Formats: sequence, structure tokens, C-alpha cells
Amino acid sequence: MAKALRTSPCEWALVLLAVVATGCGSPAEGAPATQSKSRIVTEVDWENDVTLESLKQSVHAKLDCADCHTPREGASPEETYKGVVQCRGCHEKSEAVYDESVHGKSRLAGKDGAARCQDCHGAHNVFPAKDSRSLVNKRRLPNTCARCHDNPIFADKMGPEADPRAARHYAESIHGAKLLEKGTVVAPSCVDCHGGHDIAAIKDPKSKVSAANIVGTCGDCHEGIVQKFSKSVHGKALAKGDADAPVCTSCHTAHNIDSANVSFKLASDQRCGKCHQERFQQHLGTYHGRAHVLGGAEVAACFNCHGSHEILSQKDPASMVSPEHKLETCRTCHADAPPKFASFMAHGDSNDRKNYAALYWTARPFQGLLWGAVALFALHTLAWSLRSGIAFLASPRMYLAERRRRRQLRAAAHPQRFRFVDRFCHVLLLVSFVILVCTGMPLKFHAMTWAQWFFGLLGGADVARALHKLGAGMTLAYVVIHLASLIGPVWRERASFAGASGRFSFRKLLAYVFRPDSPMLGPSDFRAMWKHLRWFLGRGPEPTFGRFGYWEKLDYFAVAIGIAVIGATGLLTWMPEVFTTVLPGWFVNVAQGVHSGEALIAAAFLVIVHLFHVLPGKRSEVTRHAKKSAASTRLPAMLSH
Repeated sequence: MAKALRTSPCEWALVLLAVVATGCGSPAEGAPATQSKSRIVTEVDWENDVTLESLKQSVHAKLDCADCHTPREGASPEETYKGVVQCRGCHEKSEAVYDESVHGKSRLAGKDGAARCQDCHGAHNVFPAKDSRSLVNKRRLPNTCARCHDNPIFADKMGPEADPRAARHYAESIHGAKLLEKGTVVAPSCVDCHGGHDIAAIKDPKSKVSAANIVGTCGDCHEGIVQKFSKSVHGKALAKGDADAPVCTSCHTAHNIDSANVSFKLASDQRCGKCHQERFQQHLGTYHGRAHVLGGAEVAACFNCHGSHEILSQKDPASMVSPEHKLETCRTCHADAPPKFASFMAHGDSNDRKNYAALYWTARPFQGLLWGAVALFALHTLAWSLRSGIAFLASPRMYLAERRRRRQLRAAAHPQRFRFVDRFCHVLLLVSFVILVCTGMPLKFHAMTWAQWFFGLLGGADVARALHKLGAGMTLAYVVIHLASLIGPVWRERASFAGASGRFSFRKLLAYVFRPDSPMLGPSDFRAMWKHLRWFLGRGPEPTFGRFGYWEKLDYFAVAIGIAVIGATGLLTWMPEVFTTVLPGWFVNVAQGVHSGEALIAAAFLVIVHLFHVLPGKRSEVTRHAKKSAASTRLPAMLSH
């Protein structure tokens, strides 16, 4: 037969050999081939190469058909060599090793689809592994393995622990890119990690990629890194037999191993958090953690502070976060950090009174004070709304007419209620407020889908940080302009503050500051507040107000205090190196918490209180110089009952 093949093959022999080779470990006839967008598998050919030309060039060129294909007695010529392909006769040792592998055990257990010799090495096209034509050549091997391991047909047959897209992930990894694109043959291929004929399941203790062996497997190439890892807390825990100790694949994954680039850095915190859940949640309370969740790559990740492969206990003097080295570690990002900067609490938790008392006792009273103020304003708004609603329901036409008349009277008494500079500052306030809220609130609610979507729309946390600083700069600008507009008139009127003796009179200055049309809260405002409360309760008529009502003055001061608090804490977190020359580093933690809480309350205040006072028809202040008409006397009388 061998002689006949070497001269002029018969047509029936070609048909016979095609039938034998087709379908070995392949899907059923008509099954679609795997289609992948990756560089590893663009098209899978399930038809094994059974051409005579390939056989002539292969390592089996001198073999007879019967050496591999067992002849069947009494069969027709076409069926004579149809049957099981035998490799064992020549490759006993390899077959014995194969029988103990995950592939061999699967076949012995009667599972269809497990890879056989010809599925990996080829049928007639068997070449030496170093030959570029060989299916097990290092550069072609990933594609060969992908015939099964990147095919949805076999996904349910591999077990839950197997990655059905392992080959595709490998191709997109740093290892696959070097081997498949750059041709770097020292880069690992499938057999370098999993073995060849002796491939074992990942849960098998003998597997090269089991938790107990993976470090040694990676160490075949990364010897220096493994030496560092063995000295780390993780390596020591693994050496002691700790089943939960992280190994190489815990951080780098198995097949889609990436270089230490942006994507790896952004994913690293979550990978550390799988084991260190409590510390990770505390880390998310800081800007570092929240920015990472939202795509910020410029801030420090866990490994920037703790190290990567050489992580040591904090009590170890050689640790990057030990008291001896913490400042040095901080200075890798904050080059000008003073010594006090090192007391910053990277995992500070304001809810942990035992370990972070300073943060706890700063956050709790402050939050109580601020939310109490918002609640008080909200109660005032609710009472006003209810009282106005009662008046409207009693006589809608009269209510609306009276409100319209009061606005007209106020406009006549105070034609320019706000100066141009006030309106200009208010525009800056509105624009900066929108910028600050849009770039700050997603950090507060970093775990929300909308926050991640919105930061993605902005271009990531790094872009949002730049925009946030722009909003902060605008805030500083309108604060300076507004203060100058307040101090200017006082300075121009300084001559009028002199007494009879010609010396400066502090009393006259106070009289000017608290004049009737001033936005400053004075004694008359407290009297108006009491009358307004009586009106809320139906115990008196609705009072009249001057140029600014007491609630507007309180609103003004609430905004002023909020801007002062947000601005001071914002500057501290913006330039921590400057402020920690005097203040301890944990003040940055306090500032972050206060800044975040005050910003949330400011937004809530705007919605709950401020908008209520500027909506049309909600103002009821009347100048004291307004003349009362018949309608204005009837409505208060009606509301007082």
C-alpha cells in the first residue's frame, strides 16, 4: 500500500482516507465554525488534512496505511481502513501520559469531543513541533487549541471551571500579543503553562496551573518576581498551605494577562478588594478609591502604596506603608509632601469610632448640624406651602390677584432690587454650581450606574477633576468680586461713620450695615419671623417685609457659610502638600468628608428651599411704604381666621 501511495493513488483510497480523518473530535456535520473578532481564531477548519501531498512531507511519509489505520476483514475497499486511528504502537509513552490527562480521562469516561492525537497534531500533516507547518508549533498552537477552547459548541462540555473563551483572552493578553503579533517565541504558549500530553484539570493537585503549582509555573519565566513574591505576606501564607492565599492568577487573571497599563491599574483595586473587602470599602471612602471606580488612572492604586509582588506587613520596617517608609511612599505621587502629610489615613472610615475617632467625631456633629438646618428650612417651606394652599383654595382669584399686586408694589418700591454686580456674581454662581455638582456628585455616588455613565460621558475622572477645579476657580472669582462689592460702599461712606467729635463711631457703622434695605439679618427680622410663624398657624395676619425677607437673608447666609466651608475644605484637598506643612495629614480626611457632606447638603438645600423662594407666585414680601388697598386688607383678614 505504501508503494502504491508513493506512485499513483487510486480515487477510492482518497475517499477512504478522507472519511477516516474527518470528524475526529470535531462537531457534528453542519455545525458552524467559531467566528471570533480576535486575532486568534478568525476561521476554524474542522476538516483534517488527509491529502497525499501532506503525507509525503510529514514525519509519517514512510508508514503504510495499516500502520495507523486498523484494516477490517470482509469490508469493502472503501471501508477497509475506516476505524480507530492507532498512535499507541509507536508512541506508547506519550499515550500513557495522555491517558492520565484531562483529555484522556474524558475520552476513557466516554465523553465525546475530548481532544485526541489527530486533533492537535494533525492527520496526514504531522510535522515536527519546530516546523512552522506543524499544528503544535509554538506560534500555531494557540490556534490549534482554540478549535475547542474558543468554540461555543464545547463550552458546556468543559465544566464550569473552564473558560470557554480562554484562547481568545490569551490572544488579547500581553503573552499572546508578543507571540502572535511580534513573533517573540520566548513568550509562553498554551503548553508552557498547561503542559503538553499531561494537561490536567485546574483542580487537580498535579496540574501546572493549580493554586499550589501556578507560582512555580509562572516562575519558569518570571524567576525574579517569584523570589520577591515568596518573601511577601502572600507568598509566606501560600507556603504555609493557606488555601485562600492569592497567587499569580488572583491578581493577573489566567489568560487575559495585561501589562501594568491603565486598564490593569483601574482593575487592580477591585481585585485586591476580593480578599480585603473591609479595607477596600474604606478605600472607596477616599478620592483615590472613588476616582478609580469612575475611571481615574492618575491617582494611586493599592499597589502604588503597598507594593505589588513584594507586599509586606505594615509592621515590617521594610514595608512601603511602615512608619519608616510611609512618607517616602507618599512622595512618589506627592513629591513636595511635608512630614505631617504622612498621617493621612488612606483607609479612614468616619463610621469607625474605635479606630478613626477624629473622623467620627468630626463627621457626626457636622452632619447633624447641617441636616438639622436643612430640615428646619424644609419645615418652614412646608408650612408656608400649606398656608398658601389654604388661602388659594379659599379664593383662588383673590389669592392670585393679591400676589400679583404685591409683586408690583415691591417692584415700584425697589426698582433695582439687585445690583449688576450681584446679578453677575449670581450667574457665575449658577454656572460654577452646575459644574461642581456634575463633577462632584458622581464621586459621592460612585457605585451608581448613572455616575459611571456620566463620568464616561465627560471623558473620565481625570477630565472631571480638571473641570471641578475650573468650577472651584470660578467660585473663588465671584466670592472675591462679591466681597469687594460689599466692602467698596462701606469704604466710600467711611466719612459718615464719624461721630460728633470727628472720631470713628462703631455704632454708626452697625446702623449702616443693618439698615432696612440691607441683606444683613437684624432685630426687625426676628420680629417679622415671629409674625410669620403666627400666620402659618392661623393666629394672625400675614406680615409685610422690606426689601429682603428674613428667609432670603437666612438663605443668603446659608449659601455664604456653605461656600466658605466647601471652599476651605476644597482648597485643603486640592493642595494638601501646602496645608499639611501646618496641619496634620488626617485633616485631609476630615476635609474630604466635610466637603462631600456639605456639597450634598448644598444641593439638597437648593432643591428643597432655595427654588421654593424664587418660584413665581411664592413671594409675599411687601414694602412697608406700600399703600394698602381694599383687596390687601381683605386677604390678611381672611387668612387670620
